[in-house]
Amino acid sequence: MDNNLQEAFKAHLYKRGLYHTTVSKYLRHIKKFKNWCLHGGTDFKEPSKDDFYTYKRDYPNIAPITWVEHFSALRHWYRHLGKTVDVPFIRTSNKGKIAYDGLLEKEELLSLYNAVPASTLTGRRNKAVVSLIIFQALDRKTISLLELSHLDLDGGTIAIPAIARTNARILPLHPAQVPALMDYIYRCREPLLAEQGMKGSPYLFAMRGGVGSFQSCVTRYLPELRQNFPQLQDWTQVRQSRIMVWIKERP
Repeated sequence: MDNNLQEAFKAHLYKRGLYHTTVSKYLRHIKKFKNWCLHGGTDFKEPSKDDFYTYKRDYPNIAPITWVEHFSALRHWYRHLGKTVDVPFIRTSNKGKIAYDGLLEKEELLSLYNAVPASTLTGRRNKAVVSLIIFQALDRKTISLLELSHLDLDGGTIAIPAIARTNARILPLHPAQVPALMDYIYRCREPLLAEQGMKGSPYLFAMRGGVGSFQSCVTRYLPELRQNFPQLQDWTQVRQSRIMVWIKERP
C-alpha cells in the first residue's frame, strides 16, 4: 500500500471518529486482502463480489465477527478511493454467528425471482408465494395470514395484516410479480383448494400444513437457485436484501 495513500486513509478514518486500535486493525485487514489478491492473481484495485466470497472461503477458521470487521475495513477503503466495489455486507446474530452474509442488489433480486421455476399448479402457487418474500420482504407467518381480500390487483397493492412484531400496512406490488399472482388467483387457486379439501377458504394461500408448509414450499428451491446465485444463503437474506433496497431508495 502506497505510504501517502495509507496516511490519507488513516486521516480519513480518524476524521470519522475511529480509534487508533480500530484503524490499525483496518490497515492489517486491507494488507491481508491485498497479499491474497497478489498471490492469487486477483485485481486488488477492483475486485468482484465473487472474489470476496472466494477470499472468505479460503480462510474458514476466521470468526464471523472478524469477517464483519474485515469487510467493513475493505468497504471503507474502496469508498475512500471512490471505487464502486461491491464488498459483501455481513451481520451477526446475538450469538456471534453469521445472521446473513452478503446482500443481493435490486437487479439480483429480480433475476432470482425470474429463476424460480413454475410449471405445475403447485409450482405456480409457490412462485406467487416466493414473490411476496422477494418483493415485499414478508416472512412465512405473515404470508400464512394473508387473505384473498388483502390483494388488490387492480390497485397494484397488498394489505399486510398486523402481527406481534409489525403493524398493518399497505405495500405496492412489483410489476414483475403481478402476472404470477394473477395466474395463481384465476387459474391455480381454486383447483389447489379443491384438491386439499379447503374450497371456500378466505386465505390467499391455504395449505393444510399451516406455517410449516410455507417453509417447505420455498426452501426446496434453494439448492437449485444457488447454482446460479452462489451468494444466496436463505430466504431471510433475501428479505434483508429487499429491506436494504428500500432504505437505499428513501429520499
